[in-house]
Amino acid sequence: MHSEVKSAECGWRAVQVSDDLGSLPRTLTFSDGWIFTPQDVPAFNQLLHQLRGRSWLQRLEGSLRWILLAMVVTVVSGFAVYRYGVPWLSQAIAPHVPISVLELMGKQTQVVLDHAGFTPTQLTVQRQQQLQQAFAQLLAELQQQHMAFRVPPKLVFRSFEQGPNAFALPDGTVVLTDQMVALARNDRQLQGVLLHELGHLYHHHMMTRLVQSSILSVAAAMMIGDGSGVADTLSGAGVFLMTMSYSRDHEREADAFAASVLRTQDHNTEALASLYRLLLADKKEGAVPVWLSTHPGLQERIEALQQARE
Repeated sequence: MHSEVKSAECGWRAVQVSDDLGSLPRTLTFSDGWIFTPQDVPAFNQLLHQLRGRSWLQRLEGSLRWILLAMVVTVVSGFAVYRYGVPWLSQAIAPHVPISVLELMGKQTQVVLDHAGFTPTQLTVQRQQQLQQAFAQLLAELQQQHMAFRVPPKLVFRSFEQGPNAFALPDGTVVLTDQMVALARNDRQLQGVLLHELGHLYHHHMMTRLVQSSILSVAAAMMIGDGSGVADTLSGAGVFLMTMSYSRDHEREADAFAASVLRTQDHNTEALASLYRLLLADKKEGAVPVWLSTHPGLQERIEALQQARE
């Protein structure tokens, strides 16, 4: 090597040659820390090819067949990890989250609900007792079927002026709104929706979704690195859309749980399907595209329950 500031002569073993990547200039790093960068990059790269041959990476990089194959493998692997790998890992982690964490998350969520329009129930004490007894009966029947919960489920009532609702919290709390009670034509329909929420608890859906979103967020951060604000926004939107898909899968799984228990008890799934028809008539669907929603369309869920009954 010869330059204006340094001259050196040594064997190849005493020099570290940079990787052969496309038309990028290759450099020589000497043992004393000096780095040689050529002025005539193509000629120097060609000289190294003659002296050392082309690396396997260079040969792969120059082959259109291998490039296309790598693209296909990358896309298929990415989809497989998203569709199967992340859910499997999340489901494996979620059941082992300490109960103290679940209880803390449940308490914090209830505080948020108190500031999000949920107010104390207006149901009479007698009506609350009737529903609590029905809930206790469901839990007893599930226990007889050897379906156990990490945290004992409990039923609480809230009023929510924006419409009928029911949901489960990580600490085992199942929230049933007065508006859902008023919408139902009979208690069997309410038991169907309670079974759906118990399905969420049985399958650890709340914690699973939290783990899924965490994994996807970390993966997006690793791929983007220290990106711009636009890149961060786009990656956040991508993670949001992917977790919506997971959430819809959880709703289908909770419906399947409720359908399984209803078939055992009534030999049909009509109780929950009929409640979904009431919900469908009570509110208009289509304002938000299904792919942006946390729940599948009600019509899809009704048809799935009908197929489960058959």
